[in-house]
Amino acid sequence: MVDVHETFNKADGANWGPDLTWTAHSGVATTTSSRGTTSNHPIYMQSSGNGLGADQYVEMQQVGSIDRNGVILRMDTDTAWYYLYFPSLTEAHLTRRQGSFTTLSSATISALSSLDVLRIEITGSNPATLKGFVNGSSVISATDSNLTTGDQGAILNRGFASVDDWKAGDVGAAPVAAPKRLFTMMGVGR
Repeated sequence: MVDVHETFNKADGANWGPDLTWTAHSGVATTTSSRGTTSNHPIYMQSSGNGLGADQYVEMQQVGSIDRNGVILRMDTDTAWYYLYFPSLTEAHLTRRQGSFTTLSSATISALSSLDVLRIEITGSNPATLKGFVNGSSVISATDSNLTTGDQGAILNRGFASVDDWKAGDVGAAPVAAPKRLFTMMGVGR
């Protein structure tokens, strides 16, 4: 299982980093106060060459402006990807961008707040199952067969939006439960 992590722990300035290689599509990315930021929008950030398989997850913590941001996976180009997106504080969308935007599923959710952790997972390919999470709770799901491989990323769609602790990895099997242990107490008296 491969996991990659962007901490954004570097001096303020241009470009995201220092942990991963990022490409900014349609905007200018900066690092401010150890967070990935943008002062213009929308910006689509792509992290490539991470060696992840087709079954992947992406998560990030959002800070400050919190609606209209999201997490991206299976990003093939700057015009093809899946993403978990929040058009308002109480609405989640799973969307495919393949030239144009197609909403695969939408759901009403509890209101987002700063420091929430957003996560998207995808497994399979024909069809693929997409799941969206906020703070570890499942909030939305969909299926689609159009995109089968690609990189991971983030979308910041608000001016002065910030993110922290961006992570991606292969989606693994469910953890195996620890074996039950039997304890025998011998020679215990009253």
